Amino acid sequence: MQPENSIVCPQCGTRNEKSYPFCPECGELQPGVVSRGSVSVELQDIASERIREEVVDSIKSWFPAVDVLRASSALKRGNCILITGVDEESANRIVRALKSMKAGAWVSRGSDFGAWSLVNGGLAVSLFALTAAMFTGWGPAILLFMVAAGAPLVGALLKRKRREPLLSANAFQAHADRWRGLSAEYGKVVASLEPEEAGLLKSIARGVFDLRERLKAPSLAATAAGDTTGDLYERVHETLRSAVAIAGRVSLETGENKDMAKRELASLKDLVDDTSRWFQARESADVREGTALAEDLRRVKESIDSILREVRSPDVPFQSEKTRV
Repeated sequence: MQPENSIVCPQCGTRNEKSYPFCPECGELQPGVVSRGSVSVELQDIASERIREEVVDSIKSWFPAVDVLRASSALKRGNCILITGVDEESANRIVRALKSMKAGAWVSRGSDFGAWSLVNGGLAVSLFALTAAMFTGWGPAILLFMVAAGAPLVGALLKRKRREPLLSANAFQAHADRWRGLSAEYGKVVASLEPEEAGLLKSIARGVFDLRERLKAPSLAATAAGDTTGDLYERVHETLRSAVAIAGRVSLETGENKDMAKRELASLKDLVDDTSRWFQARESADVREGTALAEDLRRVKESIDSILREVRSPDVPFQSEKTRV
């Protein structure tokens, strides 16, 4: 894993792919997975060019819509608002990630665009203009009085512009609600497992996240599989949900039931590995006839369905309709 393609989990310090929605080691949601709310995240100016570049690169990986040049410029000038319109949990998660890079960040509420916005550099210009007007004739004095009256307003507008968030509530895809429950359950379960079983669950999570990214990539295999709207994409996600449920049984059961749950978890791990190998082979192979590739995909999906039916926990029913994440 190349450093430029990864981020460090601020919770446990594990280096993960930027595309992972949560950390396979501890279940911490990635900073870019946010829910809408009413708070903002503010950033202190960053003097160090190295840290500033690292912070901007990370922000870009979390929120692809951000303007890198504007973000870098804003962090040179002074404090700025990174994002607004998120909930407090999401904001705190972003702050933890930024602080792990030695960047000053905090959660803020409300707006400072009221009367306090008139307290700006324009007041100094007004004072200078009023002083100068006392020593000039009526014509220049009138112009200077106009400058004195307008300078604070211009300063307020400039201040407001500088205080515009680098990301607004409409500039990111809010999908944390779809991952929040699963990541929280994953974090509790993986912490309760023995190292061997925890390793199986972590491997399944990484394999699922990698497969989901492959299905987003512009390749013949991904297109044939329906990209992110196809059945394979949903089945891959369903595999992770099942793995978390089975791992929960491993941590709770004893005796033969525990051994059975361990075998089921291992079966899911083998299923994810086999599917990954198949997908990699299809990506690297020569272009195949559409009918042959479709038949391959049918067998892969049938294999996943078969394993999921065998290992499914009673409280995790198979979702016939697609729930896109």
